Amino acid sequence: MILSGFLVATALTNMFFMLRARPETFTSIGSLHPSVLTKAILVVSFLMMASLMDGATYSDVQWGLLWLLCAGTVAMSFFDEARFFFVLWAALATVACMFLTWVSDDGRYFLTTLAFGALFSVGGRLLMSRAKDPRPWAAMNVGVSLGWFVLVYLKVGEGGLFDGIPYFWSILACGFATVSALTVSALLTHVPKDHPHKEILLGLYVFGCAAFLALGLFVALPGRFLPLALSGLMALLGYINTRVPLKYTPFVMTLLGAACVISLSLDVTVYMMDMDVPEDIALWPSMTLALPALFFGAGLWMVRGASQSIRLFLGGACLSLATLASYVMVRKAFHGFLFGGAANWDALRSTLLNTPDFLERGFLNQIFFILSICLFWGARRWSFDGARRAGEVMMIIAFGRVILFDLLQDFPLFAEMRADVGNAPLFNGLLLTYGAPVFWGVVAHKLLQGTLSRPWEKFYKGGALFLTFVWVSLTVRHLFHGGHLSLQAAPMTDGEIYTYSAMWILTGVGYLLLGMVRKDQDIRIASLPVMLISIGKVFFYDASSLTGLTRALSFLVLGLVLLALSWFYTRFVFTKADPKI
Repeated sequence: MILSGFLVATALTNMFFMLRARPETFTSIGSLHPSVLTKAILVVSFLMMASLMDGATYSDVQWGLLWLLCAGTVAMSFFDEARFFFVLWAALATVACMFLTWVSDDGRYFLTTLAFGALFSVGGRLLMSRAKDPRPWAAMNVGVSLGWFVLVYLKVGEGGLFDGIPYFWSILACGFATVSALTVSALLTHVPKDHPHKEILLGLYVFGCAAFLALGLFVALPGRFLPLALSGLMALLGYINTRVPLKYTPFVMTLLGAACVISLSLDVTVYMMDMDVPEDIALWPSMTLALPALFFGAGLWMVRGASQSIRLFLGGACLSLATLASYVMVRKAFHGFLFGGAANWDALRSTLLNTPDFLERGFLNQIFFILSICLFWGARRWSFDGARRAGEVMMIIAFGRVILFDLLQDFPLFAEMRADVGNAPLFNGLLLTYGAPVFWGVVAHKLLQGTLSRPWEKFYKGGALFLTFVWVSLTVRHLFHGGHLSLQAAPMTDGEIYTYSAMWILTGVGYLLLGMVRKDQDIRIASLPVMLISIGKVFFYDASSLTGLTRALSFLVLGLVLLALSWFYTRFVFTKADPKI
């Protein structure tokens, strides 16, 4: 105790004479400046005081002496900021380290940290009001308040100290947020527009307000609603930014959005490690995914003038959450769990872990197509290149799913009895899986007309034409055998084989006519392989089962068709392209 009192007296005396000394008295002594010595004495005093307190069980009297020493440092900084700037920050760092390691009962810890937190926070606010450069002191004011709240909540928040007061910590956080909001209002009113640091000060206090609101929501709400609260707060800041534009508001929104994404990612990662389904996301996809996606989209709309990286983050988060929400909700709706599942969680979890069947997968594919079309429309409407690139990625994913799952992995002809496409003629799972992508490809090509590169144009046309051919072929199979198209379920009949040839020829002719009407050389050329496949099938396979006069007549008709096609392709396809095309 005596040593502590001696250190406090030495430090305060040193502060006093350092404050009273004139600048011209600080002459060099050797190579060391006296001001450096005095600052070193103060810093060493704080470190020795911390060491003494650690060895003396942190008594209240010693905390009081340290508080007096810190108060003296704050007061000296108020009168001479330049000389005591470093000393005050050193004192703050020392006290913070002590509170991080100190173990005490909840009430004593709360009151002690409150006394020091109020000293440094209020001290920073007072110093900000008269400093030439108020930025460090505004950071101290906001940072100490946030640090104190987080530290005390982690240390004593779960100890039951304030259990008798409902939502004590949330109310306290809202109080801090209100103070920050009032400070923002005062800065807007009383600080001149041409002040060089006004934007940074406003950004600091906007961040403080948003952070305390987020902390209040974190404390009060169950974990499953935290992403909704954070994204809603982000959208609220975006709305405020439309009324009071601030330079750093989009950055603060990005921090809140990142916290929302991280909270969801951690939830998903934990469950994926156990090969399980996140319960909160599975039971409440509209609250945990869909509404946050909507808030991210609103935030993107309200900060259109922000940097490209911020817009890309907000747009990417919106797209990812919307995709995941749509996926989960479609799967739940397909199995009757859209408006429930909590009472039958085991069945819902088992359903979401199972591989979707052919028809369900067709609906899931539409999610990616529809989102890509929305992105293309938004890119055209607001000239946002990032939306167009995201739409291209979603379109590749959509076509990739069709190719990987519906053409390679579970193609209906080889899927045994798993691929039940439905018994309705034409309007069945085949139209959804192979026909709808053709429509979306045409719409995408229309929306991006004039901005498409040559490879992308070929991608959309080629994908649409190929899937049309597949749909026509499988529709023929469906007309003969119903919903189950597997070759193991029913072999091909002669009538079915000849129908394929007829429909393929009609498809090739349709491609050719479409290319002529649209004056599109690519579509006209694409009709050629279809016609060659059809004619080759007729010549080498279909005609092999014919005999006598029937075979001779078929070859005669086939020869006439080949001559007509040769003239037609020479005249309309393999000619010099129209320069206007």
